[in-house]
Amino acid sequence: MPVFDELTGIYEKELEDFQVSQEISCFYEALDLLDSDINLFGLFENRQESLMYLQMRANLLNRFFQLIRERMNSEKTKVAIQKRTQKSVTQLKGCRKLIDACFERWSKLLVLRIDFGFKIPDEIVKSSDHVDDLKHEFHSLDKLVLLKELLRQFLNNRRHNSILSKIKAYIFKFEHGIKKGFHAHAILILSGNECQKDGYYAYEITEYWKKLTHGNGCTYNCQMAKHKYKRLGIGMINYLDSEKRMVLDECLQYLCKADQAFIFRALNSSEYRSLQKSQKPKKTSNAGRPRQLSPLSPVNKKSGGK
Repeated sequence: MPVFDELTGIYEKELEDFQVSQEISCFYEALDLLDSDINLFGLFENRQESLMYLQMRANLLNRFFQLIRERMNSEKTKVAIQKRTQKSVTQLKGCRKLIDACFERWSKLLVLRIDFGFKIPDEIVKSSDHVDDLKHEFHSLDKLVLLKELLRQFLNNRRHNSILSKIKAYIFKFEHGIKKGFHAHAILILSGNECQKDGYYAYEITEYWKKLTHGNGCTYNCQMAKHKYKRLGIGMINYLDSEKRMVLDECLQYLCKADQAFIFRALNSSEYRSLQKSQKPKKTSNAGRPRQLSPLSPVNKKSGGK
């Protein structure tokens, strides 16, 4: 209920920097067509209200939901959702091909999951006015540009940094959160034949990010929270480890998800790509015994983009 009332209390103009999903757009279109304000405040509380009053509010809600259904069923909305879904499927296929190529190349992978971002200003941490917070420079386009530039430097520095040089492949998914601001979810691939201690490499990489950002950067190191996960898709993963590879694939599906309600407009443009990944590694010689069929080869993948 609070989420519903928060949405009805926000004007679409206040979200001009965001591209809302088709579902949210239908919500606001329906809201504009109503001739009365709508909310759920007090509707489900044990209060002595007349049946006529409750019926009036229920009728308004029913009318609102009907308007949403009509817009959701329109050809325009269906085409837009299909296009959004296809983009997600295409991204997922590309990420899967990269991961499969890495397993073909190195057989064992040391997979790191790290989020890169910036420290959240105290005034935003303490604030409860999320819409007003969006006017803060922390949420400006300059921060996205800076994040991308710093990660470009991060990747370029692999040439002369002994830790970063171990990164063989990568996937970055750029997102924006009302509290977290701009950040990047990263999957970093190291060769399991060269590197074994995922905790060590993840820690060193997070420390390097803090140094690169002059102390203004922050990270979330999934390797430090491995004990919280019932199933692991990070750390050392062997080519034939079907369970871990399946969990890793679920992580790819999450990164390529198509159901974000609010997307910072720049992240949905061709100028600022929301997903960046490395090129597939070159294949080694085919000489020798052929490897067994991968448990997550295209014929075995059951979910996501087939």
